[in-house]
Amino acid sequence: MGELPALTTPPLSIRRSGHDSVEVWCNDALLFRYVCSPETPGNESPRPYAHPVRSLAGRTLTNHRPNDHPWHHALSFTLTSVDGSNFWGGPTWSPETGYAWQSNHGRQQHADWSALEV
Repeated sequence: MGELPALTTPPLSIRRSGHDSVEVWCNDALLFRYVCSPETPGNESPRPYAHPVRSLAGRTLTNHRPNDHPWHHALSFTLTSVDGSNFWGGPTWSPETGYAWQSNHGRQQHADWSALEV
């Protein structure tokens, strides 16, 4: 039986993209863009997100702001509600009214990087 080929790590790089985002690249292929300070409407509960997220073959794996749920921001992390504020975006659910639009949307903000390296 022959020897297994040596595993290699593809060359990754991080590039700043404007003042509000960074990109991770593998050779000449964009893997993802992380948007730190999105300019999305307040009723979408603005928060940092990653989009596009792509495979090594270049296929886009995320959908940002789909038509039926524009408050879905590709790959992002959030909670539905905190202390009465809606951090998910879109209509707020309550037992009394079901889903209804309210003006209780929260906003998550990227504060700073502790490190930015591959």
